[in-house]
Amino acid sequence: MTPAYYMVVRLARVFSSDAQLALRLPSIAGYLLTLLGAYWFARKRLPAIAGLTAVLLVAVSPFRGYAVEARSYALLTGLLAIAAAAWQRIGERRLFTLLYGVFLTLAVSCHYYAVVAIGPFGIAELARVLKTRRIRWSVWAANLVAVAPFLAGLPLLLHLGAAYGKNFWSKPGWRAAVSTYRMYFGLEWEFLLPLILFLGWLAVDAVTRAWRNSSGSDERPRAHELVLLAGLLFYPALLVVLTKIMGAGYTERYGWPAILGFALGAVYLLRVYKLPFVHLAVTLLIAFPLLQIRAAAKAAWRREDARWTRLQHASHDEPGIPVVIGSGKTFLEAVQYAPADLRDRLMQVVDVDTAIRLTGTDSQDRTSGLLARYVPLHIKDLTHFEGAYGKFFLYSGGSLDWLTGYLTQKGYQLRLLSSELSDEQIYQIYLVNR
Repeated sequence: MTPAYYMVVRLARVFSSDAQLALRLPSIAGYLLTLLGAYWFARKRLPAIAGLTAVLLVAVSPFRGYAVEARSYALLTGLLAIAAAAWQRIGERRLFTLLYGVFLTLAVSCHYYAVVAIGPFGIAELARVLKTRRIRWSVWAANLVAVAPFLAGLPLLLHLGAAYGKNFWSKPGWRAAVSTYRMYFGLEWEFLLPLILFLGWLAVDAVTRAWRNSSGSDERPRAHELVLLAGLLFYPALLVVLTKIMGAGYTERYGWPAILGFALGAVYLLRVYKLPFVHLAVTLLIAFPLLQIRAAAKAAWRREDARWTRLQHASHDEPGIPVVIGSGKTFLEAVQYAPADLRDRLMQVVDVDTAIRLTGTDSQDRTSGLLARYVPLHIKDLTHFEGAYGKFFLYSGGSLDWLTGYLTQKGYQLRLLSSELSDEQIYQIYLVNR
């Protein structure tokens, strides 16, 4: 994420003294902008029920989880949604050109990879030029201005790539791009691939139909708008190409702007093929409350603080020895959320070479080492740790935990004290002796 996004988060703290809420205010705003932008875009050509259907398609997707995550993806998607609706209306008022340029620039400011989103807008604008034989120079100027935040942050991005790129935890690949859609739809591979191919065929056919239409009716989807939606739908594929060329990283959440292409493309296709919106809208209206009830029940069942309470109780009998967290990501969670009397005992062991050998990546070890320069964290180098501690508690499991496997290979004695399943991950508490 970019420095500009951290500035937005800092600004959000003005509106709330609760740090947890302030960190998430940009995401909440971004989610609302996404829903507003989806409705606004659909209503330009389609009836209100179509706009409602587009909103519900976004709302029932897993994207709603990012409305309460302290990350930039909801804000990025919301800014692009408003930019798309403003671009659609350029020519009606001068304000829309300015609005388009501002929101597209803000989107690129919030995430380095958002510069790729300028591509679908550019291709859509080119399609409009070919159809109308008129160049809107102000739109191209806005696209150029939107590149500026990416160019300004490029030195930092290249530095980040030099530090992490070689052994980054999530390498780009076509399987990763397909996994993005798997996350959206919750389908297995054998159903997902045919669906992607079918959607691609529908997109090409719909653009062809709209291109041939010469009536100019304001109620019909325009070819250049469908080109934009198709570009957003395949945004993850564009990202994979870019990251493979740059040798950078890619993970599914980077591709969330594609949800705009899916939701808006779906309602546009319904109009192109003259299918009714009402049945789909009613189905979604029924499904959405059920999904919310399910999510609420799951949240009530899974309480994160219970993990740290169990760890506190398991290590209570021997307060003089450290509590080592195997996963770097879990370690940072524990430092923030574990009981205060447990935090002073928490420790992470890092070793770049061993992490690469056992997990193929050193991203978490490097991150913890860098954070320790600015945040008081108990980080120990593996060699120093082995020489200083012969007995300790180990909280095993979680993302990229290499320490448990290393201790087993080295012949340490691990006595299991507790085991639990949390957020589809197995965590185990051991008392470890050399």
